[in-house]
Amino acid sequence: MKKHVYPFGQKPQFSPNEKWFSFFKNDQWVLFDLTNKTETWTDSILSAQFALNGEITLLRHKNHPDKLTVYNNKNKNELTINHTTNFSISPDKENMVVIQQNDSLFNLLLVDLKQPDKPTLLKEKINHSSNFRWSDSGNLLAFYEETKSIKGEYKDHILHCLDLKENTKNKILYSEKLNKDYYLNSHVITFSKDETTINFMAFPKDESHKIIDPQIWRSSDAIHPPVGETYNKRWLISWDLTNGKLTPISDQSYLMATGDYQHFFTLNNKNYQPSFKYGNFYNDIISRNSKTGKTKIIDNEFIVLTRLEVIATSPKENYFTWIKEKDWWVYNSEKDEKTCITCGIKDEFAIPVDSENSLNVPYGTAFYSKDNNNIILTSKHNIWIYNFNDNDIQPLFKDNKNYNYQIESAKPEWLDSRGENYNLYKKPPVDLENGLFVVQYDLNTNNESLYLYETGNELKFITSSLHKISSPRKAGDAIVYTLSNYNLPPQIVYWKNGKETIMKQSNKQQQNYYWGHSELLTYPGPYGTTLKGILFYPGNYNPDKKYPVIFKIYSEVNITALKDYIPLTLQNSVGWNNFVFTTQDYFVFMPDISYKLNHTGESALKSVLAGVDAINKIRGVDTSRMGLFGHSFGGYEASYIATQTDKFKTIVCFAASQDLSSNYLSIDDGKRFNYFRFEHNQYRITAPYYSHIFLDNSPILQAHKINTPMLLIAGTNDNRVDWKNSIKMQLALTRLEKKSTLLLYKDEYHVFTEKHNQIDISKKMMEWFNYHLKDKSKPHWN
Repeated sequence: MKKHVYPFGQKPQFSPNEKWFSFFKNDQWVLFDLTNKTETWTDSILSAQFALNGEITLLRHKNHPDKLTVYNNKNKNELTINHTTNFSISPDKENMVVIQQNDSLFNLLLVDLKQPDKPTLLKEKINHSSNFRWSDSGNLLAFYEETKSIKGEYKDHILHCLDLKENTKNKILYSEKLNKDYYLNSHVITFSKDETTINFMAFPKDESHKIIDPQIWRSSDAIHPPVGETYNKRWLISWDLTNGKLTPISDQSYLMATGDYQHFFTLNNKNYQPSFKYGNFYNDIISRNSKTGKTKIIDNEFIVLTRLEVIATSPKENYFTWIKEKDWWVYNSEKDEKTCITCGIKDEFAIPVDSENSLNVPYGTAFYSKDNNNIILTSKHNIWIYNFNDNDIQPLFKDNKNYNYQIESAKPEWLDSRGENYNLYKKPPVDLENGLFVVQYDLNTNNESLYLYETGNELKFITSSLHKISSPRKAGDAIVYTLSNYNLPPQIVYWKNGKETIMKQSNKQQQNYYWGHSELLTYPGPYGTTLKGILFYPGNYNPDKKYPVIFKIYSEVNITALKDYIPLTLQNSVGWNNFVFTTQDYFVFMPDISYKLNHTGESALKSVLAGVDAINKIRGVDTSRMGLFGHSFGGYEASYIATQTDKFKTIVCFAASQDLSSNYLSIDDGKRFNYFRFEHNQYRITAPYYSHIFLDNSPILQAHKINTPMLLIAGTNDNRVDWKNSIKMQLALTRLEKKSTLLLYKDEYHVFTEKHNQIDISKKMMEWFNYHLKDKSKPHWN
């Protein structure tokens, strides 16, 4: 296998026909011929995009951004279109439209990429246009054209729909067709699958938020807290191209479209307010047909807290999938049918209660197959494939409670702005023809195995490793994947016919440094439980030496941290990085916390002390020099522990809740009341906020018992846990003449976002622990 190495190369891409590979180095564009192994370097290129199955590349020039070059990758011929401001390629990559400046106006050209020298004029002397959207067939093209009308804060637009096969069917939509308070803005456009409707967003002319003054808070109100401001919402509108009818779809922020872009789903909680009366954040799931305008509630009492895992829509057709209580359901909006596809299966599809005490959390998200014939689901001990044609669901693996599974072929991801399905995240479909990759986890040995499933073929074992297996990709008969571990930087592995070759090892320099290793411990916990904890060893570990240890706590330990490779850096949003401490001769221990309802503080204390007993048996651990760190909920737990034991020489609490009564009776950064965090979330306290049981969990009411030096950290923009909690605890400890220091960072949030503050807090935490656990000099800032 021959390697071609390009230091500082960026934006790599293969052509669709796999004949070419291109990338950028500085402002040079490099085209590599994979057949002849030759390179072509071109200066001052801004962007490059393959088209026509990879036969050509479309180039924008850095020094002349108004030049668009059609570059023939094989014969090197070039055709330049001048005065271009924008272009868009058709779905089949064989045509493109180009906006070409014509004096102060613009022309819209259609270019056949097989004959780029013979463009067709679609529109002449129009205003600036943008946001081009092709229908799947490539026969229709929609876009926005700016108008000359600028009224107040907004710029109006015209929505065009061009029929590229029959221009007599071209359509135009003006803002005057909308409600008088709305206008057309350049935003996401989608075609329905049958190409008879266009969906677009209508923007209010006045989006300003009007403060309600005075606010009126009534205990009888359904909404808590009350709305503090009013504003006009954006609306999703469907435009019927056959008759010009406009159908409002929704003004809800939580909105999803199926792949046919004719059926939409929203959530509505108005029937479950105030939520504390109903015991959770319930919603109705509502289906809306853009053609008929028909609206229907398809399920009720559905729990969702903006999680990616609980909802999915089909990529092509009209299916909607969700998990409720313990089973997955599918709604066929075309047939108006709702089906439970996992009822009767003994395996578990939802975690009874997750680490944050939340309900309705599946073991894995639901993915649709690319052909829309299947849904792939993850249960506690298997992967299941549901077939729409047969209405049948089958497991991929034999029943075995010793294994967990994870789909590696697709990952849900958050988007910076609303995507084409009108939501803030997307779930790519899985191509079962090309293969479904699944990683199997052995719960007894922590071994991982990679399997490949292809439609019509037997499940195929690929490889097994004690390292973490991730990011598998298939290319013909070969497979490429990544191996990594706590102390192994990611390496890219090439697999073919059972033979593995390391293609690339990242961070080779790390082998010159002591890095330590991680170990999973199992030990008895409180309330008759068995706990797990991850111990990270000092880099240059010597069992005959004694090392200080820092406990990092939050909730149930995430076992994946055992193998997570985390780059060594001081740029950490909460000031914490395991490697920063283990490379400075510290043990780090991350213990499980087992909870008893209404005794959250006590649960953290007993679980942590059980962890102390467990690591006390490890050679080299010095339990006379222990520190404790927690952030957010972990900061609360650490602060409570400080009121109950003197075993730790110092404790650091970052963004911690110190006054539980005040926190309970407050509003968070999502403008939700904080009752739910106690009654239905991680605090696990259902006792009344005025009861002794509730108050006994509050650190600030027991601050007089603290004898351990405390470091408190907060940012003045933290509204998740009110930063004044840290001030209150600092004032309490000051008045009680206890040893404590508060670091208050101006304009920082629940996690720090400014690079210089991230580095500063990481350094200060290290200096603090060094002083208290290693007898180093006292920090100059303390």
